[in-house]
Amino acid sequence: KVNEYMQAAGHNDIYVIGDNAFTPFSGMAQTALHDAKFVARNLLRQRHGKDTVTYRTLHPTYVVPVGDKWAVLQNDKHQWSGTRAWLFRRRADLWIFENFEPYKKAIKTWRKGNRLADF
Repeated sequence: KVNEYMQAAGHNDIYVIGDNAFTPFSGMAQTALHDAKFVARNLLRQRHGKDTVTYRTLHPTYVVPVGDKWAVLQNDKHQWSGTRAWLFRRRADLWIFENFEPYKKAIKTWRKGNRLADF
């Protein structure tokens, strides 16, 4: 369990993030990244003598590809299905590839995405 600053209950010098933190939506990669950024920003605030802020839950977006150019997307406010959701998923895939590969290689990998689903 964690307090409102993502600190382990009863310990103000131990931070818990991701799957180990008992927060809404723990177990999701997006939540783990959100937790890490939150803790890092608060540590920087402490270092610069500023007040820390309390944790706010981020509702992750779920996108499930269902078929050829078709997916279902759900976030805290909307639910879409069809090509629009699939395009969102494809853009998210490109963003992920860009974070792990040089740009040209990321584009090449991303373009293969349509063909990978062809069985």
